[in-house]
This record gives sequence, C-alpha cells and structure tokens, in this order.
Amino acid sequence: MSILTLKDKPVGIDTVINNINNLVFNDLGWIDGVEFPVNYNAYHRALKNPRNGGLIPEVYLLDDTTRRGEYSEVLYDDTLDASSFFYVDNSIDTIDNGRLFDTTLSMVFQVNLDVVADNIKHRGDAEIHRVVVNAINKGIYGKVSSVVTGIDNVYSEFDQSQIEFTDMHPFHCFRVDIDVTYQFDCCVDGCGLRDGDLGFLQLASDGFILLVDGGKILIK
Repeated sequence: MSILTLKDKPVGIDTVINNINNLVFNDLGWIDGVEFPVNYNAYHRALKNPRNGGLIPEVYLLDDTTRRGEYSEVLYDDTLDASSFFYVDNSIDTIDNGRLFDTTLSMVFQVNLDVVADNIKHRGDAEIHRVVVNAINKGIYGKVSSVVTGIDNVYSEFDQSQIEFTDMHPFHCFRVDIDVTYQFDCCVDGCGLRDGDLGFLQLASDGFILLVDGGKILIK
C-alpha cells in the first residue's frame, strides 16, 4: 500500500512541496493496482527536531479519527519498500521586499532496490535517480541543483549516531536538492482569485512569470 501525504490548504513552501510530492508520486507509478505495487510512503515536510543533542527528521501526522497529531521519525523503515520526505534549508532569501522567497528544498529517498528496480539485473541506483529527477523536471516548481549520495552526505544535517542501516544493496538512500522560488499567495484575496485557482499568471520578476501555486515559467 502506498501513501501520499499532502497538506490541506497549504501556503508558501508547503504549496510547492505538495505539487512536487504529488507529481513525483504519480510519475513513479509505485501505487496499488500495478502488477507489482510498491509499499511506498511519500511524506511531506519534515522538521529538524532536537533529540539527544542532535537533530532528527520528523513529520507531524494528524490522526483522522481523534484529530490529534504527533511527530513521527522518517528515517529508513525496513517495513517499507520505499519512503521519501522533504526538508527546507535553514536559509531563505527574499526578493522584491519579501514578496518572493528563494531557498533550497531537499527530497530524501530511502528505497529497497530489489523491489523498486527489480527488473534491473545490476544495482539500479542510477536508474532510480533518473526517474526521480525526470519526474521533478516535468513540473515547473523548481530546478534540480544536485543529487547527493552516501549516508554521511544525505543525512548531513541530522544525527547519524542511531542510523544502523548501510547504503549497500539492496538498500539505497539519496537526496535531490531543488532550488525553488515561492510566495504566500498574496494575490488570492485582492484580484478575484479563489483558493484552489491554480495556474494563473500572477507577476513577472527576474526573468520568470510566477504562478499562484508557487511554480514558475522561465522567460527566455
């Protein structure tokens, strides 16, 4: 069973994450109904929460029944065939007096290659990198700036003392860094737009047209 976690009525960077997460999740095809479905959890934005003198990535999950939430660590879970989560760089730059924001968004993948690349006879890590990067590049929500491998590098911002798994076959972890520009949908209330109206050409700045949903169209 695959689970895609999206935020309800997101704003700012969470709107961008919703869009990229949905795009990649569906493009990968790791869903129920295919011949060999993948048990994949696509988490939303993880927070860098303090734990035992270090930081760990945790997502805040809401129970649909009780409507109460709690933090859940999103490091590798061997009961899953694949998982992914996002986190945001600590530095966020502003453009045009704070109307636009620039930052780096990181998407971390933790996969069992025997499942997600079972049709490849060798270690299919590069093939999975290609699929994910191509999926992100199909959208207009950011520009891939790097693909990072190796446990020390992928989790460089987090406490690694409790990590027991290794990046050896069939397990593989990697991180895709994405440069994004977004805003807080400041035009929704003032120009006749309704929440959920996506794709409206909102403004032009620094060589691109920004969309209400946080994406952008480059002007060449």
